[in-house]
Amino acid sequence: MNMTYSDKTPIIATIAKIAAGILLLINADFFVSLIFRISGVCMLVAGVYYLVQYFTYNRSTGNLTRAIIWLVLGAIFAFGTSILMGIFPVLMAMFAILLLISGIAQIQVAVGMVSAHVPGAGLQLVSTVLTIVIALLVLFNPFDTVNVLWKITGVLLIINGLIDANVFRFMKNQV
Repeated sequence: MNMTYSDKTPIIATIAKIAAGILLLINADFFVSLIFRISGVCMLVAGVYYLVQYFTYNRSTGNLTRAIIWLVLGAIFAFGTSILMGIFPVLMAMFAILLLISGIAQIQVAVGMVSAHVPGAGLQLVSTVLTIVIALLVLFNPFDTVNVLWKITGVLLIINGLIDANVFRFMKNQV
């Protein structure tokens, strides 16, 4: 099978997924902060581009606003990775609060389904209880939850990459 550039792109993406998964498992904090820094540099480049566009071409295009936004975001991502890493547990706690509210709201639905003998009511009740338990676990320990989330993401990326690789192998044998 003679592969062209466009045929190789999914393979490169698959290798990148597996590599990212392995890096997340080895040292999630380093890898995520590296991704933040690389993203920040890209945003800074975009900001400089829009700034040059503003000063060399048409000043009424809104490029100054874009430049300022990209430069500020780029600076935060490139130089403030510790701030961004510190935000994750806060976001996890906020997510847990929303999940807890959702779980509590579902209690009435689940109990109503059980009392009405609706098929699948037991599954709804189990799902509701699991939602509340997970929300409480995340809420009372958001820092460890972030680390677990990175590990799960790493494992899922590796599994997804291996499945993709198997699909490519199957497709190659079919052609």
